[in-house]
Amino acid sequence: MAKEEGGIAVMEVPAGAMANQMGLLAGDLIQGVNGQAVSNLVQFFEALPQSNEAPLQLRLVRHQDTTIIELPPRPSE
Repeated sequence: MAKEEGGIAVMEVPAGAMANQMGLLAGDLIQGVNGQAVSNLVQFFEALPQSNEAPLQLRLVRHQDTTIIELPPRPSE
């Protein structure tokens, strides 16, 4: 995936935020969630697993390289 193919730009990642804990950095471009291409926030939220017990995989462009971030399921509270 190239940056030209679109995605969701991460503008800021506050310290302590869930995105920070997930390993996202300002400047990342999210292009996929669990193998499904996303180019806007509606697609992003539709692609998220319905359960916190499902794993999450994000495909993103960081510094012109494609990177995959994999997150284990979050246990129920």
